[in-house]
Amino acid sequence: MINPISLFLNNFLTSGGLGGSIILLVIILLSIYGLAIVFERRKTFARIPKGGGKDVVRRIISSLEIDDIAEAKVQTSSRKDVYSRMLKTVLESRECSKAIFEENISKTFLKISSDLERNLASLATIVEFSPLIGLLGTIVGLMKIFGSISEGGLGHHEELAGGISTALITTAAGLIVAIFFGIILRSYKSKIEDISMNIENCVSDVVSHPSFFQKNINDDMESSNN
Repeated sequence: MINPISLFLNNFLTSGGLGGSIILLVIILLSIYGLAIVFERRKTFARIPKGGGKDVVRRIISSLEIDDIAEAKVQTSSRKDVYSRMLKTVLESRECSKAIFEENISKTFLKISSDLERNLASLATIVEFSPLIGLLGTIVGLMKIFGSISEGGLGHHEELAGGISTALITTAAGLIVAIFFGIILRSYKSKIEDISMNIENCVSDVVSHPSFFQKNINDDMESSNN
Protein backbone atom coordinates (compact mmCIF):
# COMPACT_ATOMS: atom_id res chain seq x y z
CA MET A 1 0.00 0.00 0.00
CA ILE A 2 1.35 3.42 -0.96
CA ASN A 3 1.89 5.82 1.90
CA PRO A 4 -0.53 8.79 1.44
CA ILE A 5 2.12 11.25 2.57
CA SER A 6 4.66 9.91 0.06
CA LEU A 7 2.03 10.06 -2.68
CA PHE A 8 1.16 13.65 -1.80
CA LEU A 9 4.82 14.73 -1.78
CA ASN A 10 5.44 12.98 -5.08
CA ASN A 11 2.46 14.69 -6.74
CA PHE A 12 3.28 18.06 -5.19
CA LEU A 13 6.93 18.04 -6.23
CA THR A 14 6.55 16.61 -9.71
CA SER A 15 3.28 18.04 -10.97
CA GLY A 16 3.69 20.83 -13.51
CA GLY A 17 7.33 21.43 -12.61
CA LEU A 18 6.21 23.00 -9.31
CA GLY A 19 8.86 21.24 -7.23
CA GLY A 20 11.72 22.41 -9.44
CA SER A 21 10.35 25.96 -9.48
CA ILE A 22 10.16 26.07 -5.69
CA ILE A 23 13.71 24.77 -5.33
CA LEU A 24 15.00 27.26 -7.89
CA LEU A 25 13.17 30.05 -6.06
CA VAL A 26 14.87 29.03 -2.80
CA ILE A 27 18.27 29.17 -4.49
CA ILE A 28 17.47 32.61 -5.92
CA LEU A 29 16.41 33.88 -2.48
CA LEU A 30 19.63 32.55 -0.98
CA SER A 31 21.55 34.35 -3.72
CA ILE A 32 19.82 37.64 -2.93
CA TYR A 33 20.54 37.22 0.78
CA GLY A 34 24.15 36.34 0.00
CA LEU A 35 24.57 39.44 -2.18
CA ALA A 36 23.17 41.60 0.63
CA ILE A 37 25.82 40.18 2.97
CA VAL A 38 28.55 40.73 0.38
CA PHE A 39 27.63 44.41 -0.13
CA GLU A 40 27.34 44.99 3.63
CA ARG A 41 30.77 43.43 4.28
CA ARG A 42 32.24 45.31 1.34
CA LYS A 43 31.21 48.61 2.90
CA THR A 44 32.72 47.55 6.23
CA PHE A 45 36.08 46.60 4.73
CA ALA A 46 36.11 49.75 2.60
CA ARG A 47 36.11 51.85 5.79
CA ILE A 48 39.34 50.24 6.99
CA PRO A 49 42.25 52.52 6.04
CA LYS A 50 45.03 51.34 3.79
CA GLY A 51 48.53 50.95 5.17
CA GLY A 52 47.71 48.64 8.06
CA GLY A 53 47.34 51.41 10.65
CA LYS A 54 50.92 52.68 10.28
CA ASP A 55 49.75 56.28 10.01
CA VAL A 56 47.95 56.31 13.36
CA VAL A 57 50.85 54.42 14.98
CA ARG A 58 53.27 57.08 13.76
CA ARG A 59 51.07 59.88 15.13
CA ILE A 60 50.69 58.15 18.51
CA ILE A 61 54.42 57.54 18.87
CA SER A 62 55.14 61.17 17.98
CA SER A 63 52.80 62.29 20.78
CA LEU A 64 54.27 59.81 23.26
CA GLU A 65 57.81 60.97 22.55
CA ILE A 66 56.90 64.43 23.83
CA ASP A 67 54.94 62.87 26.70
CA ASP A 68 51.61 64.17 25.35
CA ILE A 69 49.35 61.22 26.17
CA ALA A 70 46.25 63.39 25.76
CA GLU A 71 47.13 64.13 22.13
CA ALA A 72 47.88 60.45 21.54
CA LYS A 73 44.39 59.57 22.79
CA VAL A 74 42.89 62.24 20.54
CA GLN A 75 44.54 60.55 17.56
CA THR A 76 42.60 57.36 18.32
CA SER A 77 39.33 58.94 19.46
CA SER A 78 38.95 60.99 16.29
CA ARG A 79 38.97 57.83 14.16
CA LYS A 80 36.58 54.88 14.23
CA ASP A 81 38.58 52.30 12.26
CA VAL A 82 39.70 48.98 13.75
CA TYR A 83 43.31 50.09 14.30
CA SER A 84 42.31 53.23 16.20
CA ARG A 85 39.83 51.25 18.30
CA MET A 86 42.52 48.83 19.37
CA LEU A 87 45.15 51.50 20.01
CA LYS A 88 42.64 53.51 22.02
CA THR A 89 42.33 50.53 24.37
CA VAL A 90 46.12 50.25 24.49
CA LEU A 91 46.48 53.89 25.54
CA GLU A 92 43.63 53.76 28.05
CA SER A 93 45.16 50.65 29.65
CA ARG A 94 48.68 52.08 29.71
CA GLU A 95 48.81 52.54 33.47
CA CYS A 96 47.02 49.29 34.33
CA SER A 97 48.71 46.16 35.61
CA LYS A 98 50.03 43.68 33.08
CA ALA A 99 47.13 41.26 33.66
CA ILE A 100 44.45 43.93 33.23
CA PHE A 101 46.31 45.41 30.25
CA GLU A 102 46.37 42.04 28.46
CA GLU A 103 42.73 41.36 29.38
CA ASN A 104 41.57 44.69 27.95
CA ILE A 105 43.56 44.12 24.76
CA SER A 106 42.11 40.62 24.39
CA LYS A 107 38.52 41.82 24.88
CA THR A 108 38.86 44.60 22.32
CA PHE A 109 40.53 42.27 19.83
CA LEU A 110 37.71 39.73 20.19
CA LYS A 111 35.11 42.47 19.72
CA ILE A 112 36.84 43.73 16.57
CA SER A 113 37.17 40.19 15.22
CA SER A 114 33.48 39.59 15.86
CA ASP A 115 32.59 42.79 13.99
CA LEU A 116 34.79 41.83 11.04
CA GLU A 117 33.28 38.34 10.85
CA ARG A 118 29.66 39.46 11.17
CA ASN A 119 27.32 37.57 8.80
CA LEU A 120 30.15 35.46 7.39
CA ALA A 121 28.69 32.41 9.15
CA SER A 122 25.47 32.98 7.20
CA LEU A 123 27.47 33.27 3.99
CA ALA A 124 29.23 30.01 4.82
CA THR A 125 25.83 28.37 5.35
CA ILE A 126 24.74 29.49 1.88
CA VAL A 127 27.93 28.04 0.40
CA GLU A 128 27.40 24.77 2.23
CA PHE A 129 23.71 24.22 1.56
CA SER A 130 23.23 25.61 -1.96
CA PRO A 131 24.65 22.46 -3.63
CA LEU A 132 22.47 20.28 -1.40
CA ILE A 133 19.37 22.23 -2.39
CA GLY A 134 20.42 21.88 -6.02
CA LEU A 135 20.82 18.15 -5.44
CA LEU A 136 17.27 18.08 -4.14
CA GLY A 137 16.26 19.56 -7.49
CA THR A 138 18.07 16.68 -9.18
CA ILE A 139 16.03 14.22 -7.15
CA VAL A 140 12.81 16.02 -8.04
CA GLY A 141 13.77 15.89 -11.71
CA LEU A 142 14.48 12.17 -11.48
CA MET A 143 11.15 11.61 -9.72
CA LYS A 144 9.44 13.41 -12.59
CA ILE A 145 11.30 11.28 -15.16
CA PHE A 146 10.48 7.98 -13.48
CA GLY A 147 6.88 9.07 -12.94
CA SER A 148 6.57 9.81 -16.65
CA ILE A 149 8.09 6.45 -17.58
CA SER A 150 5.79 4.56 -15.22
CA GLU A 151 2.71 6.26 -16.70
CA GLY A 152 3.44 6.10 -20.41
CA GLY A 153 6.84 4.56 -20.99
CA LEU A 154 9.40 6.50 -23.00
CA GLY A 155 6.81 8.08 -25.27
CA HIS A 156 6.22 11.21 -23.14
CA HIS A 157 9.15 13.17 -24.52
CA GLU A 158 8.04 16.52 -23.12
CA GLU A 159 7.77 15.26 -19.55
CA LEU A 160 11.08 13.43 -19.82
CA ALA A 161 12.74 16.58 -21.12
CA GLY A 162 11.11 18.59 -18.32
CA GLY A 163 12.46 16.23 -15.68
CA ILE A 164 15.96 16.34 -17.13
CA SER A 165 15.76 20.13 -17.36
CA THR A 166 14.69 20.41 -13.71
CA ALA A 167 17.54 18.17 -12.60
CA LEU A 168 20.20 20.04 -14.55
CA ILE A 169 19.04 23.62 -13.92
CA THR A 170 18.65 23.31 -10.15
CA THR A 171 21.93 21.43 -9.77
CA ALA A 172 23.80 23.99 -11.86
CA ALA A 173 22.18 26.89 -9.99
CA GLY A 174 23.15 25.44 -6.61
CA LEU A 175 26.75 24.89 -7.70
CA ILE A 176 27.07 28.35 -9.24
CA VAL A 177 25.83 29.99 -6.04
CA ALA A 178 28.15 27.88 -3.88
CA ILE A 179 31.22 28.55 -6.04
CA PHE A 180 30.54 32.28 -6.37
CA PHE A 181 30.00 32.94 -2.68
CA GLY A 182 32.69 30.42 -1.71
CA ILE A 183 35.31 32.46 -3.55
CA ILE A 184 34.10 35.67 -1.91
CA LEU A 185 34.01 34.04 1.53
CA ARG A 186 37.59 32.83 1.16
CA SER A 187 38.75 36.29 0.08
CA TYR A 188 37.00 37.90 3.07
CA LYS A 189 38.58 35.43 5.50
CA SER A 190 41.99 36.12 4.00
CA LYS A 191 41.36 39.87 4.35
CA ILE A 192 40.36 39.43 8.00
CA GLU A 193 43.56 37.48 8.68
CA ASP A 194 45.62 40.30 7.17
CA ILE A 195 43.75 42.93 9.20
CA SER A 196 44.20 40.92 12.41
CA MET A 197 47.93 40.64 11.77
CA ASN A 198 48.13 44.39 11.12
CA ILE A 199 46.31 45.07 14.40
CA GLU A 200 48.81 42.91 16.29
CA ASN A 201 51.68 44.73 14.59
CA CYS A 202 50.19 48.11 15.54
CA VAL A 203 49.90 47.11 19.18
CA SER A 204 53.41 45.70 19.19
CA ASP A 205 54.88 48.84 17.59
CA VAL A 206 53.28 51.13 20.16
CA VAL A 207 53.86 48.99 23.25
CA SER A 208 57.47 48.17 22.35
CA HIS A 209 58.37 51.82 21.83
CA PRO A 210 60.52 53.11 24.75
CA SER A 211 58.29 56.14 25.31
CA PHE A 212 55.14 54.06 25.91
CA PHE A 213 55.95 52.98 29.49
CA GLN A 214 58.58 55.64 30.12
CA LYS A 215 56.33 57.82 32.27
CA ASN A 216 55.37 54.86 34.45
CA ILE A 217 59.04 53.92 34.86
CA ASN A 218 59.96 57.47 35.84
CA ASP A 219 57.08 57.62 38.33
CA ASP A 220 58.19 54.33 39.89
CA MET A 221 61.77 55.60 40.20
CA GLU A 222 60.59 58.83 41.84
CA SER A 223 58.45 56.86 44.29
CA SER A 224 61.41 54.66 45.18
CA ASN A 225 63.67 57.67 45.78
CA ASN A 226 61.07 59.26 48.04
